[in-house]
Amino acid sequence: MNKTICFIGLGLIGGSMALKIKKEAPSVRRIGVETNEDHARFAIQEGIVDEVLSLEEAISNADLVVIALPVNLISGILPTVLNLVSGTQKTVLDAGSTKKGICDSVTDHPARTNFVAGHPIAGTENSGPAAAFDSLFDNKRFIICESEKSSAFALDEALRFVSLLNMQVTFLTPDVHDRSYAYVSHLSHAISYSLGVSVLEMEKEIEGLVELSGSGFSSMVRLAKSSASMWVPVLMQNQKETTMAIDRFVSRLERVKDLINQKDEAGLRAFILHANEIHELLLQKERNAKGSNPA
Repeated sequence: MNKTICFIGLGLIGGSMALKIKKEAPSVRRIGVETNEDHARFAIQEGIVDEVLSLEEAISNADLVVIALPVNLISGILPTVLNLVSGTQKTVLDAGSTKKGICDSVTDHPARTNFVAGHPIAGTENSGPAAAFDSLFDNKRFIICESEKSSAFALDEALRFVSLLNMQVTFLTPDVHDRSYAYVSHLSHAISYSLGVSVLEMEKEIEGLVELSGSGFSSMVRLAKSSASMWVPVLMQNQKETTMAIDRFVSRLERVKDLINQKDEAGLRAFILHANEIHELLLQKERNAKGSNPA
């Protein structure tokens, strides 16, 4: 892979992608587009990218354009990016964690075939280029939506890039993607934020409450550190599916409360044993990942 890749956004995702490409394909030129001057300076100083250019200049020099911005910004910038690649064989790939809104924003764009709608299932609670590292994506899943609307050339270029990230590809429709990740990602963040706020409020009544916490609490609120600039747009763009997931979760939490209030030990035990089954599915997921080849 001897070409030039433009990364629009040099935070955790864009920065980690650029570092992985630097490691796996050192001949590839890496151009960044970054409006945060501190992030841009850091990315150049640390060798995350070779240079930072304006959007127009970066795209004119790139073969592959990767948009790694918050989802609301992706929807806003994607039509402009496609205007700039129209009539060329340049490929545009996004990394947004919601898909329907992004896909719908360019349904009728003349350069829609240049675009591949993607979502790398990887991340941490940290943000910014300082949080980037080259192994973030290893053996993780990369979702591609509406592949039938991408040209064969663009899809092949995207798959080559994903292969360099050492990720496994899954194809989904935007609707199934957003419904699925409402449950296995967006809901988790909503719960973590809510738990964090609940304990912060209770801290006013029980001084030193957090000092009494154990590792279980730390695990539960780890996601509460996640950036509001990223997660407010995700929760807003996936409003319907996320609120349905929250409703389902709340009903199950209410069930636990009822079982406790009713002193129904057998019912509570059955509920917990049923919940325990999720860990076998997670173990199976790990076994499948170890037994599969990257894309």
